[in-house]
Amino acid sequence: MFKKYDYNSIEQDEENNIIRDFSTAKLRLNFVYKVYGILATQLLITTLFVVMSMFFFQFAQFQTDYWFLAIIAIIISIIIIYALICYPQNSKTVPTNYILLLSFTICESYIVSFICSTYGQLTVLMSAAGTVLITLTITLYAMKTKTDFTVCGGLLWVSVMCLFILSLFYFFFRVPILNTIICVFGLFIFGLYLAYDTQLVIGGKKYELDLDNYIVGALNLYLDIINIFLYLLRLLGQKN
Repeated sequence: MFKKYDYNSIEQDEENNIIRDFSTAKLRLNFVYKVYGILATQLLITTLFVVMSMFFFQFAQFQTDYWFLAIIAIIISIIIIYALICYPQNSKTVPTNYILLLSFTICESYIVSFICSTYGQLTVLMSAAGTVLITLTITLYAMKTKTDFTVCGGLLWVSVMCLFILSLFYFFFRVPILNTIICVFGLFIFGLYLAYDTQLVIGGKKYELDLDNYIVGALNLYLDIINIFLYLLRLLGQKN
């Protein structure tokens, strides 16, 4: 009539659950370290390119004389993004994933440095400092907050499409105030994207990246930070 509980079995199950949770948390932490290690390397490469463009006249002159290389870099970047996103196995297969990411980072760094060469040193330094401040603030907030940004993927995608339409409109109709609106809107969107991608990497929310998606995690964060920098550069450069 009465069910007999095996308390030893219950205790063993609880112990196994604790061990499993600890193992999962450790794997996620290693994943986070890996993603941010890759991201730091990407940002270092980009910084070196920008420094070369800003402080070495010969390199800046080379970029100006052979401006079409920036266009080639853009095309290569798009192809690599397509290869990584549309064919997920490429982002998970070593060393293919590292080769593709390094190639993308070099192309993107060249593009960013080319853009920076058209601005003054002070504007670039102010934009870099602002980007560091924004990135650290949003990253820490995304890690600590209970707000789940991972459910906002669809809304963010629609926002990017709106930003693209505004940018296209500005391309044909050079309305000064519209440029400011685009810059502020771009900063807002990619700030949200940074929070979204940070939580996907950190985990613990409704959606999170698989542990073998470290390349995608680093790539997303890198693009968020670069876009924040470029929109801030464009905004400050406009005022100067």
